[in-house]
Amino acid sequence: CEALLPKQAALEPYESVLKRRYAIDHPDLLEVVSIIGKMEEDSLIYRYITAVCDTIADASSTRISREQANEYPDKLVKIINERLPNPRFIKHDGFKIAATAQIYRISNASREEWEQMTGNARAIGNVADRAYVLTIIAAALPRREASLRGKLIDEVRQLIDSLPASVDKVS
Repeated sequence: CEALLPKQAALEPYESVLKRRYAIDHPDLLEVVSIIGKMEEDSLIYRYITAVCDTIADASSTRISREQANEYPDKLVKIINERLPNPRFIKHDGFKIAATAQIYRISNASREEWEQMTGNARAIGNVADRAYVLTIIAAALPRREASLRGKLIDEVRQLIDSLPASVDKVS
């Protein structure tokens, strides 16, 4: 993925920060999705699903037609349902919910879908992880859901304030 997305050889020097979008064509992006489908680590699956969704969401830099872009949500949902969560890593659905939020960004999800996802995130037992996932959802929400975003940000602030250790508040 690190070579396909930026379209450069894996051994070439590059900035290690994952960019928000890539000028990539449909066959190469399909290859990235295929590779994601073989990954096992939750955080990597989330990271690259986010990169795919960022690329699709930015119509100005992508070389993918709207029709082609419409293929990706179903492919990514299939990966999420097959791969997340991996019982060898984090046991809750945090990365599954966060990855789904990225897919909702590119698939015009309804308010009810966003609210259901938010309810699922609220069920995460670990308070720090719950705050993290709710933050991802808030950032992924479309402009038309500004009121929900504001409520989530307030909720996240309260969750952070309730954390007992300063280490959890910054990690």
